[in-house]
Amino acid sequence: MIFQNKQLQITTDTIITKSILRKLGNNASLRPTEEEETFFMELVKRIEEAKLNPNELYFEPMSNKSFSVRYGSYPIGRINLKRKSTYMQVLIGLQDVEVLTDLSLKEYISHIPRWIKYIKFCLKD
Repeated sequence: MIFQNKQLQITTDTIITKSILRKLGNNASLRPTEEEETFFMELVKRIEEAKLNPNELYFEPMSNKSFSVRYGSYPIGRINLKRKSTYMQVLIGLQDVEVLTDLSLKEYISHIPRWIKYIKFCLKD
């Protein structure tokens, strides 16, 4: 169990680092909050449980302090846990979007399966 948690942390840190460097360059000093890291680690865990490749994840930092989350070339949603008014964007089908606002971290995490369902929908094409 400890090894799995350590490996999960390493995988999540690698994805966060590559995403920030890709967006902001080598001199970037952005670091996600503890809540963001917890959310991303849970996302990576659930991606692995769904037999998807976590290395396809990309967490793009946005100027409004949110992260745009992609799986390969597919956008899957956005998450902002830094502001007083937090939100999570969930894409539905090809054109619909649902925005969940001002939930607890646990509640946002409970919606991760919807992102995974959307990834599988995209990969079906």
